[in-house]
Amino acid sequence: MVWILIDELKAKGLLSKEAFALVSRRYARCRKVKEAIEAFESMETYGLVCDDQDYNRLLDTLCKSSNVAKAQEMERKKIKAMPHVYCTLINGLGSEKRLVEALKYFELYKGSGFELEVFTYNSMVGAYCWSMWMDDAYKLVDEMRRCKIGPNTGRRTNEAYSVFQKMSDDPGCEPTISTYEIMVKMFYNEDQIDMALRVWDQMKAKGVLPGMHSFSTLINSFCRENRLEDACGYFQEMLDMGMRPPVPMFDNLKCALLDEGKEETVKALWRKVEKLRKSPLVG
Repeated sequence: MVWILIDELKAKGLLSKEAFALVSRRYARCRKVKEAIEAFESMETYGLVCDDQDYNRLLDTLCKSSNVAKAQEMERKKIKAMPHVYCTLINGLGSEKRLVEALKYFELYKGSGFELEVFTYNSMVGAYCWSMWMDDAYKLVDEMRRCKIGPNTGRRTNEAYSVFQKMSDDPGCEPTISTYEIMVKMFYNEDQIDMALRVWDQMKAKGVLPGMHSFSTLINSFCRENRLEDACGYFQEMLDMGMRPPVPMFDNLKCALLDEGKEETVKALWRKVEKLRKSPLVG
């Protein structure tokens, strides 16, 4: 039926590449990868010339329909992948814990000549986290700061948040816990605690549990703004989740409370921390 429609569009002079992209996307979502690629390649038999942008669109379609392996085969076409395709490949490979392959595409991306973007860096951070290479993930975050990629200026902050929102709405590239932590830290660095809280709420609404780094960033932010009631509230939430606070963060909170004469609050928190530290680790 679909090819009858394609023939009709050609007869009326209305046939475009977008029609083939739509057919490929429908096949890919139905796990009919062979048919998706054949639909794409049939463009040339209808007199349409495929270019790099068309191949990138197919790669994107294959990755977002969980056909990363097939998308990798398209590399043999020697096309020039666009930044968002590198991001999609890295994200897909990372979620499958194929870190070495994700790193290969990340290095290709960095040497491609495109402007370095927070979107693709975040995907690589996520790939490290999927494979539990946390030290490398945070080294990459430091590299982002040094290179001023995304989270260091007002304009970049807005751009990064815009990309983050697009990721949140894209079923094929949802933010990982590391991405949320980067966003919270970014707004912390920009003294935008309300935006950090907005990201925090989005994270919890998506069912993503906050990690120690997110809690530390948020609690330190509240201490810096002297919002100690909020700081204590999130500190208590962290304890309720069984997380043992790092010494620097707890010291920061204690100092802020003592400066305000809240010695009893410090003692109460200390007792809770000690109780948690003496409890056996689970798992």
